[in-house]
Amino acid sequence: NSTSSDMNGWYLQGEVDKWITVSRQRFKEITTNDNGDLYVRIYGENGETVNVGFVNGQTMKQQIVKCTVGESEMAVIKMPDATCQAY
Repeated sequence: NSTSSDMNGWYLQGEVDKWITVSRQRFKEITTNDNGDLYVRIYGENGETVNVGFVNGQTMKQQIVKCTVGESEMAVIKMPDATCQAY
């Protein structure tokens, strides 16, 4: 399963360490802005590390973002910056 902002942006590939890569329990919200940035809000346990894969729509190259969830149990991954911040 994949989700994208547009044909040339970033596609959410999902959690690369799981059989079910995009579940509603993990991925709470997927949004974009006018610049084509992709924001993915995830849920996890405090201290849990989640490896989320993205694919660039132009180059078809995969990028994995390693995100450690904090005390809020929510984090936001932003592409193309490949950043992970507490929500």
